[in-house]
Amino acid sequence: MTEACRGSQRPRPSQEIFGSMLIRIFLTAFGFPESGRHATETTRGNNGGKLNKRDLDWGPGGEGTCAPGTPCANGACCNSSGICGYSPDHCGPATCISNCDAKASCGRYAPAGKEKYPLNVCCSRHGFCGTTAEFCGTGCDRCHRRSSGRNIGYYESWANTRQCDRVRPQDLDLFGLTHLNFAFAFFHPTTFEVTAMDKNAESLTRHAFSDMASTSANKAKFIESIIHFMNTYGFQGVDIDWEYPGATARGGRPEDKANFVVLCREMQAAFAGKFGLAVTLPASFWYLQHFDVKAMVPYVPWFNVMTYDVHGVGDRDNRYTGPYIRPHINLTESDDALGLLWRAGVNAANVVMGLGYYGRSFTLADPTCTGPGCLFQEGGAKGDCTDSMGILSAADIDRIIKANAGKRDVHGRAAVGVIHDEAAAVKIATFGGNQWVSCDDEDTFSAKKQFGMRLGLGGYMAWAIDQGVFGIRRLRALLCRIHRRRHMLRHLLRRYLRA
Repeated sequence: MTEACRGSQRPRPSQEIFGSMLIRIFLTAFGFPESGRHATETTRGNNGGKLNKRDLDWGPGGEGTCAPGTPCANGACCNSSGICGYSPDHCGPATCISNCDAKASCGRYAPAGKEKYPLNVCCSRHGFCGTTAEFCGTGCDRCHRRSSGRNIGYYESWANTRQCDRVRPQDLDLFGLTHLNFAFAFFHPTTFEVTAMDKNAESLTRHAFSDMASTSANKAKFIESIIHFMNTYGFQGVDIDWEYPGATARGGRPEDKANFVVLCREMQAAFAGKFGLAVTLPASFWYLQHFDVKAMVPYVPWFNVMTYDVHGVGDRDNRYTGPYIRPHINLTESDDALGLLWRAGVNAANVVMGLGYYGRSFTLADPTCTGPGCLFQEGGAKGDCTDSMGILSAADIDRIIKANAGKRDVHGRAAVGVIHDEAAAVKIATFGGNQWVSCDDEDTFSAKKQFGMRLGLGGYMAWAIDQGVFGIRRLRALLCRIHRRRHMLRHLLRRYLRA
């Protein structure tokens, strides 16, 4: 951590961070921003006042009722259940009874070019526009609600010790970030006090979280140590990264689910508003099912969702996945994972979506088979600086693409090929004859940004901002576009209201 973080007093946050720096503890830790607001009832109609039901479509979320001989008053499709709307459930040939060619006024079922509604008005999941909670809920479609604007960057503490591509804390470009997470802080598996990381940490701490959360006395020791650590080094909060409660293969127990909720409640009580708290969640139902997220909501201001590392070499020994090449980042799978949180009652504004500034790589079993259904033999070759099979930093990937651009391999094929999977919002690079890596770039980050805006997510987190200049550049571009759009819309709205 930087010199500014040392000493007995909490340092004043850097103006570049716009907020706070928390420790990311493995447990991980970091800071928290101002709460956002939904854009409800702030626009004006032709009557000079707030939008009313005559200005917009009507009914909860816009949908109304209908019947044979009584079409939808708002012009929508009428289905056999007597409900108005624009989705395939309303307009499909098997269910629609009238107005079956109707198009929504906004959202995914609107005519091309009409998906967005003027003045940032929300669009309900049924394709109706409005400004109240019925239209701006978590199910809204392209609602462009204001999020809490969290832009979180993780810094890997070992980035300073790499054999190359070393990144010291003072080297970090923090432009546009609201939070900086220091990864990781560890705690002793028997005293439950924050301690230095042991090289055998995985085997030593396999049961640490479960043991710590199992009794009131153990939790009290842990919380006291965390508070002391944050006060000593100037951190402003903690991000709990328990991987994973209830997972027996990782030292978990069935009672972890309830114990984690109690831990969060007791941490918030002990913090007394002085420190922030967040929880990191997996993007896999297999692990997420052991988190009682609904019960955690009152104590956890937001959740960081790891919508990366979804696939990797570990798939080989999993009977549900198998040794097939799959991108570790996939927007379709991210959408499915976030849907689990909506079902659990978590508000989208309290969810931060993870972005990976690195790639997961494979060595192909058959160099000529590089698409869906193809097999991998093992993890990809080590990168120049990451020194780990199956993982390439953004800087490694950048060097590989530049070094092989325009070249041919011994078979006369392009030495490097890059494919853009637009549906999954991921780039796939093949190189070295039998190497395959999935990664992100400006194009895929832009797609993820639009996805997050449509859902009204509470922000984005990047693992990790020390993965090379390439990663930092992409993060900066993403955040700049978000901030520019936000400020432009606010400026236009103020001008409109004054007029």
